[in-house]
Amino acid sequence: MSNNYWEYLAGRWYYRKEIAKNYSCKILVVLHLYYMDSWPTIQKYLRNLRPYKYDLIITYIPQQSNEKILAQIKQFKPDTQFFACANKGWDIAPFLEVISKQDLLRYDIVYKLHTKGTTRKFIYIYNQIFKKKDWFTNLYDGILGGFSVHRTINRLCTHPTTGLVAAKNLIIQDPKHKQTFTAAYAQRLHIPITQNYHFVAGTCFAMKAALLEQVKTWPVHMTDFTPTKRGEGFSLAHALERMICAFIEPLGYSLYGQPTPHPLYSRQLKRYQKYTALRLLDDPRVHIDYEFFYKWLEGGRIVYEIKHLALREIKREWQGQILHLQDTHAYQYLEGNSTVYNEYCAENERISGICMSETRFKKLIHSLQNGYDETYMPVVRGEDYVLQDGQHRCCWLLKKYGPDYKIPVLCITDISALRWDRRIKRYLKKTWQRWKMKFNKINI
Repeated sequence: MSNNYWEYLAGRWYYRKEIAKNYSCKILVVLHLYYMDSWPTIQKYLRNLRPYKYDLIITYIPQQSNEKILAQIKQFKPDTQFFACANKGWDIAPFLEVISKQDLLRYDIVYKLHTKGTTRKFIYIYNQIFKKKDWFTNLYDGILGGFSVHRTINRLCTHPTTGLVAAKNLIIQDPKHKQTFTAAYAQRLHIPITQNYHFVAGTCFAMKAALLEQVKTWPVHMTDFTPTKRGEGFSLAHALERMICAFIEPLGYSLYGQPTPHPLYSRQLKRYQKYTALRLLDDPRVHIDYEFFYKWLEGGRIVYEIKHLALREIKREWQGQILHLQDTHAYQYLEGNSTVYNEYCAENERISGICMSETRFKKLIHSLQNGYDETYMPVVRGEDYVLQDGQHRCCWLLKKYGPDYKIPVLCITDISALRWDRRIKRYLKKTWQRWKMKFNKINI
């Protein structure tokens, strides 16, 4: 018997009245089984649904499949349906693909589950710290624990305005940059969401089936999704992860959170809160490019300051070389060499995923000519003034005002780099002191 078997029995006894009341509730469970080695743990959570009538659908990636695990699932629940799908759109695309083929009016509740990765040792996100299995455990304990499963079903069956149930600490609001990205996708797809929407970080939840019936009408298809790849930009799947929860609030429904035990890691949390890069989003002196922030800064710990630097002090790193601004491809474009610049744009997009083009540069130049807003300042590394963002802006200013012109610049230093810098300085200082002592002894 598993460690949580007694919790399963205790939950059945403690909530026996609620179970009897909701016994006829029809439930659909859709599980995206990407990490198949998570099945033994998930199986223990699904066992808590035994008092109810539920159907189980498994979506999986054929290249990731394990025949032994698939056989275990069939043994656990023989009527399980399996859907092979392409590795696109994370867990969101397979879920939307499956529910589009189901008559959701046959069900009262739909559980959306997936195998949240547990290999990451540490992450600071949404003002919380998660280690190893913390996130996975929170997601499942919030809706499928021995006690929480009955509270979840009872809440959705008996509270007309509760549209979704999930772990309380994972029902969150996005920071500004992600709200902006999501709002752009929502507008394009004509899906109404509130500005300060809520969603479930990790996207494991239980929802009224009738609400998901509306999702089937959204103009989204499997072909719209890109192959799943870590480190990609904010994609359609990331936006839908939020919209699939957020769309219910404008309809008058709420997201209900169930408390789950989660370690606070107080000392580490204070350090991360003190140095989190998210501080930049609330600094009125700075307007930072959201795309750049999402890709390069979001999860970082930094110190930063605003300095006034001459343009001659600012440099650009390209393919292992440190270049002065007048030697960059962007400045060469301003000198009339568009061929070299277009080749650079193609190579830069291949390396970094950031799209820049002649058309986009012309739009930037037009906006700068209409008035230079100094809060949209370039971003450089604090230790050597090498550009991280704002190369084109700097080149235009150099062309217009010359190398001695000073501009406000956001200087950012990564905390880990700062620590190593201090260690190196301390080592050099101690080495110098030792040599100095030896030299003095020789002279004596």
